[in-house]
Amino acid sequence: MRREVSGNPREGGVFGAALGALAFAAAVGLLCVDVVRGIWDHDAGFFLQQAAMVAAGLRPYVDFSPFYPPLMASVNALPIWLGIERYLLVTWLPIAWVVAIGALTVACGRRLAPGSSPLLTWFLAAGYPLLAVEFGGNHVTLEHAVVLCGLLALLAFGPPRRAGALAFAAAGFAGGLAVLSKQVGVLLLLPFAFQVRRGSHGASLLLGFAAPLFGLVAWLGFDGGPLLSSGAQLASYVSHDGTGGWWSILRHLKAQVLALPVSLPAEFRRATLGLVGLVGSITAGLWLLGRLREDGARRESVWVGSWLAVFGLLLATRLVKDFPHYTLNCWVPLVALWLAFLARYGPSRTFRLWGMTLGLGVGVVILHAPWNPAYTRRFEQPGTLETWILPLAAEVDRLVPAGAAVVDAQPENVVLFLARRLPANRDWSLGPFGIADVERWVPPGRPCYVLTTHIGDQGSLASMDIALRGSSRYRLEHEWKAPGRHIGLYRRTLGLPGNRAAAATPPRRGSPADTR
Repeated sequence: MRREVSGNPREGGVFGAALGALAFAAAVGLLCVDVVRGIWDHDAGFFLQQAAMVAAGLRPYVDFSPFYPPLMASVNALPIWLGIERYLLVTWLPIAWVVAIGALTVACGRRLAPGSSPLLTWFLAAGYPLLAVEFGGNHVTLEHAVVLCGLLALLAFGPPRRAGALAFAAAGFAGGLAVLSKQVGVLLLLPFAFQVRRGSHGASLLLGFAAPLFGLVAWLGFDGGPLLSSGAQLASYVSHDGTGGWWSILRHLKAQVLALPVSLPAEFRRATLGLVGLVGSITAGLWLLGRLREDGARRESVWVGSWLAVFGLLLATRLVKDFPHYTLNCWVPLVALWLAFLARYGPSRTFRLWGMTLGLGVGVVILHAPWNPAYTRRFEQPGTLETWILPLAAEVDRLVPAGAAVVDAQPENVVLFLARRLPANRDWSLGPFGIADVERWVPPGRPCYVLTTHIGDQGSLASMDIALRGSSRYRLEHEWKAPGRHIGLYRRTLGLPGNRAAAATPPRRGSPADTR
């Protein structure tokens, strides 16, 4: 295998490692700013609330019904169980995931491109915090867990030519953990499957992959019912958009392509530099694939080609919902592609190519800035977390008695997380919700409050607001308004039979509650 040797001694040794680590620290610093002052995503509260349930002793699939696998909720439950302050968790948990992914990226660089310099591996690691800022990864999201487990698979597998049965088993096990983070993680197994040359290797990959999944099924007592129910909820969620269902992805893709003249500028406003980086990375991967095929390096070309295919598949899954943070999953194939490039062509050529990609991206940003101030001024205003969610959570904590049940039918689930409350509606669905659902979640005899989105704000979630406004059993206690947001707090009143005594004597503040 032909490889260039860098002539610049500063790329290696202590100086290179220090310079690269400084670049990574700067990228993480930018992410920290984005976490506090950037665009807030509703998913953070949803996943933190599930972690809070696990920390409180509730079991996924048994005591509450998630439609995503439980690995990330279980991992995030540990610092919650330890009693770390909730606001610190909201802000520092995503940063911790990103830093861990950066460290694994460096480790993968040393494993898959052992001739590379510390400078380059740390520079590569600095790309993930930037990708997280560009594509909305500044919050707790399942994509971080998928990426981390995918990098673990890369690290365990090592260079494809040297992989033995143990490497296949370890990669399969990490792939199983990726699936237990989010179902889309199964795509990360494809490049490893294409490297199978012996029956023992294939068996090792399958056994490793099945081990964590078998552990989950065994924990459920080999009852497939909860998993089937979770799958049905996921299918309902995926189909809950304007495309007509998950099966109509081709129609959705067609709509996306036809909308490119309009939607592409909108995406550039969110991730100009990130898009240039993605395009540059894929271009480098395609060029490398062409050269490998010319050289007859069949095993390496299959490795690069399969990771290119996985990148395309992961990007296509984003089109089902078109959420920017889905793009974070593409980090694993990009790391594999760049490390394959680095292993073959050496640090100097890789560094020049990175520099050209970064220069092109910055140039596009500068040219685009006059028509897109939202990109360059994204941190000038305090983020939603500070100006909207924290004050709202404090008000909920003040208004809702500690022992009362709270039904959560609003998009900012992090409100209850910060207020140290667990939602009474643990069989989460998209609605439409109604009074009967509240009575099922919180039987008569217990004080009950409902947080709901105002009519028209969040589609089917607003159906609960419609039902409560028309009922004599519920009274609007408080409402909060902000541009584009409107949340109401309702209390179940004495009008509900069997609830008179409980409503007349609400529990004292500080009494045992459904909190953690």
